[in-house]
Amino acid sequence: MKNAKTLCLVMIVRNEEKVIERCLNRVKDHIDYWVIVDTGSDDKTPDLIQKTLSDIPGELHHRPWVNFGVNRSESLRFAKGKADYLLLCDADEQIIFSDKFDSSELTEEAYSIGHVGEETYFVPYLLRGDVNWGYVGVTHEFLASDHIFSKKKLHTLSILDLQDGGFKHDKFERDIKLLEQGLIDEPNNSRYKYYLANSYYNVKNYERR
Repeated sequence: MKNAKTLCLVMIVRNEEKVIERCLNRVKDHIDYWVIVDTGSDDKTPDLIQKTLSDIPGELHHRPWVNFGVNRSESLRFAKGKADYLLLCDADEQIIFSDKFDSSELTEEAYSIGHVGEETYFVPYLLRGDVNWGYVGVTHEFLASDHIFSKKKLHTLSILDLQDGGFKHDKFERDIKLLEQGLIDEPNNSRYKYYLANSYYNVKNYERR
């Protein structure tokens, strides 16, 4: 493809041996590089990553788990400059490339991609590789940069969320711990208060809500 842009897959993972090969096999023919941060797997996840992506240059980093904002931001710092664009994905998701996808047409700093699961919405999962990206929030994190960035919807890529990954089995309990600590650090963070109330509701802890 003339003037094709290079793509770097960026992920954070932990204990995803049941789903990681499915995810990587879907995307590996479309990427030029990969940066994956393992935050403490005690299963075969790291070995499966190395095996599945053995023919593609990349980096597997082992880093301690802190929270989603910190660890996702770290993965983006590792990936900066590795390709023209960074393609984000979780282990229990699959990236679907339309036949009409043409990386040579990419020009924006960020592209929002359709995320299909229990609900359908757009998430900024394709990011220009030379920008200082990061995430804000201990969970329910959102993308940020050191400047106001351009963003556009991209309809030739989509994300299928199968919701069966290692992070899902204790999602609400995990979020409660992260958000409670987040409010200790930032007592006036209304976003944390909102999501913490929702998490209490989801585990039927109505008194705390």
